[in-house]
Amino acid sequence: MWVVWAFLQIAITNSGGLSFGLSWADAFVSMSVLWITFLGAMIAVRQNGHIRVDFMEKFLSEGWSRITAIFADLSACAVCWIVCYFSVVSVILEFQLGISGIGKIPSWVLVSIIPFACFVMGLRFLLSIFFKYDE
Repeated sequence: MWVVWAFLQIAITNSGGLSFGLSWADAFVSMSVLWITFLGAMIAVRQNGHIRVDFMEKFLSEGWSRITAIFADLSACAVCWIVCYFSVVSVILEFQLGISGIGKIPSWVLVSIIPFACFVMGLRFLLSIFFKYDE
């Protein structure tokens, strides 16, 4: 559905004689891409399908391979939770400033997917150290 709105916005804006567009379409497309990206990232982490540099694991013993995997998961967890912290600060600031989003939906509601997804992904990375999921 969002692809139709994006195409319509581009067609109206770039048509020769028309100098107007759908005022909410750019924000709608941006928020749709944001939500799809973070939902997809959560699914990728859940299915262990995220990008991982594992070429060294083929050359290391099983013990060292496990240590590098733990280090990678802890690093990913730390990055996710750092992004979560700063995105919470940003969401709070958007709430305090009352930044408008799409229609009557405030911006802070729309971007709240960022701290939520980063927290969930960080938790998943942390739990993967202790539990290996076979999904």
